[in-house]
Amino acid sequence: MDRTTLDGLAQGRVLRATDALEAGLVDQLGSLDDAIVRAADRVGLDSQDYEVISLQPALSPRQLLLQQLSDNFAVRALLGSAALRDSKTATTLAAALSELAEPLVNQLEFLSSFEDPSDLYMRCMECTRPGVYR
Repeated sequence: MDRTTLDGLAQGRVLRATDALEAGLVDQLGSLDDAIVRAADRVGLDSQDYEVISLQPALSPRQLLLQQLSDNFAVRALLGSAALRDSKTATTLAAALSELAEPLVNQLEFLSSFEDPSDLYMRCMECTRPGVYR
């Protein structure tokens, strides 16, 4: 497809997959796995001749902390779910989780104010009291 035809079809717009197929902008629809198999076929590789490795971007320290916190709360919730049938136990558990979450929420609010793309920060431990952030 020449550039003029392509520009006339797309014009910088985002198209649905079916519309892109109808317009001839893609050969066929499929999944990532389909695309990998087709690419391997085009260069003459059998499925035993290559390995697919998915690379994920490194998590920032902030993202790691949030992931660990969410994993920790998920485990606690699963452990407590059997006890939730008793309303007194459920109330006690909810209060305990709320108490556990409060300092974490304060820390997350503090962390959400950080905007350095390199995630590099310094904090004077003498200038602030625990739980009080400026």
